[in-house]
Amino acid sequence: MRKEIKQEQQAKVTIPLKAMRCLYGNPKEKKIVCEIDWSAIKSVNEPTTVDEMVMEGRMEYFAGELKGFESTRELMDDLNS
Repeated sequence: MRKEIKQEQQAKVTIPLKAMRCLYGNPKEKKIVCEIDWSAIKSVNEPTTVDEMVMEGRMEYFAGELKGFESTRELMDDLNS
């Protein structure tokens, strides 16, 4: 039998103020465009669900934080470190 998982909290991200730099603000639309330092976000937020882990992987991919391995042994050594 399948159990339904109740989501008690919404996913959230903590952004340190020192990691943000505001680029543009539009008072009419109540919107602000900011630049955020990715490494600062990663330092204060640990993924807790599979969705958050997948999103973190996507963000690392788009940020160009990629690693290449020439053998399975190299990959396993990196994963175990």
